Amino acid sequence: MKGYNAAYCTKNNAPRNAYLNLLSKSDLKKQINIKTLFRSPFGLSNCPSNFYDCLIVDEAHRLVKKMYRDWNGKNQVAECINASLFTVFLIDEDQRITTKDIGSVNEIKKYAAEYNSSVIMGDYTKLTDSSNIKVGTF
Repeated sequence: MKGYNAAYCTKNNAPRNAYLNLLSKSDLKKQINIKTLFRSPFGLSNCPSNFYDCLIVDEAHRLVKKMYRDWNGKNQVAECINASLFTVFLIDEDQRITTKDIGSVNEIKKYAAEYNSSVIMGDYTKLTDSSNIKVGTF
């Protein structure tokens, strides 16, 4: 939609680069224009409140309190919520890798309440495993 400011945000650089290459087909001009759609949570502490209309945070379970050299950063969950009018957290709490990973449903709820935001959750918002779907079989 024209006029909306949205971004895909993930701590891991690999999916950002993969999506960028897929969408730009390695065309440098396209890459420059498309690159603003992908970002790291690093530096969101410097982002004005509600800068993004929508921020899609992949692997939200990997968010941390503070990243190295993010001098203003305090908590990436809070920073994602503050930076966007509508934040989508894709989270699997069972996939936290280090003790520094703080992304959890409770952490999201805590900071959503602090920023007077609503949390919309339910069975209809859960991604499901589609591995039982047989491709080409009808």
